[in-house]
Amino acid sequence: MIDATFLYFACWSRHVMPIAKGLVSGSTPSRQRVDPSAFSQIVVPVPDAISEQRAIAAVLGKLQAAVAAQQAIIDRTAELKAALMAKLFTEGTRGEPTKETVSGIVPISWGSKPLGDAIEPPQYGLSVRGEAAGRYPILRMNCQRNGRVAFDDLQYVDIDDRTFAAYKLRRGDILFNRTNSADLVGRTAIFDDDRDAVFASYLIRMQPRRDELLPAYLNHYLNWERTQQRLKAIATRGVSQSNISAGKLKIFDVAFPTPDEQEEIAGALGAVDQRIAFAEAQRELSHELFAAMLDELMTGRIRVNELDLAALGVSADA
Repeated sequence: MIDATFLYFACWSRHVMPIAKGLVSGSTPSRQRVDPSAFSQIVVPVPDAISEQRAIAAVLGKLQAAVAAQQAIIDRTAELKAALMAKLFTEGTRGEPTKETVSGIVPISWGSKPLGDAIEPPQYGLSVRGEAAGRYPILRMNCQRNGRVAFDDLQYVDIDDRTFAAYKLRRGDILFNRTNSADLVGRTAIFDDDRDAVFASYLIRMQPRRDELLPAYLNHYLNWERTQQRLKAIATRGVSQSNISAGKLKIFDVAFPTPDEQEEIAGALGAVDQRIAFAEAQRELSHELFAAMLDELMTGRIRVNELDLAALGVSADA
């Protein structure tokens, strides 16, 4: 006899998942399948006692629920941020009357002008092939996470000092994803790091003139859902990719208040970002614990009776 929930978790274990992936046939994702008869022949170690199976399933269920709980916090906080952005970018922080501009409804004291009038000339990235190793990391369009640059899945380039100086990223630079799918084109991230890095050709660097436009404010403004919709509306559509040129960016209207109010808005949204980042870190820790415990319990390296079930909120006769 085997407990159904135990079997569910066993299918995620090293005893099943790698083998099942090897049984996949079909050339495209929509046509891929696993042969049921071959899948049914996979051998899964199972504790004899049904009580032990249920206890293992209960422990793993608790750990999986912890991952889901952190994801729920992330989702709720992201919804809060979206609502806050809509309020701040249309009403500001001063309780002013509003006016209609090319870029939308904004407080009456706010300015609105083409982006090219508030930034240094935008710069396309390097058209150099990245390698697995090299002198400098080159950031690509996949190195963007929720409005920030992420040093993940890096490639590297070897370039001379003159080229590096021309493309070296500096804290506060804004990286704009000019070419991507229709859903992802226009994504924007701020470089908030002191590490040496350059950027690839599918990105455009923007450097705001800080006496007028603060980098953190601009980054949030460009990532606001309403602005993203406006950006996608000016994209040139291709078969599989869309493009927004530097020329179109320069004439794209943006709205902004005084630097003091920009700082307030960026600070409020940055605080929400910190809450999201903390919850994401907690989710990753919970997932790592789940994955580790799944492996330990399903291989028998740790027996469930060795765990403090009460501390996990699991009944001994689960």
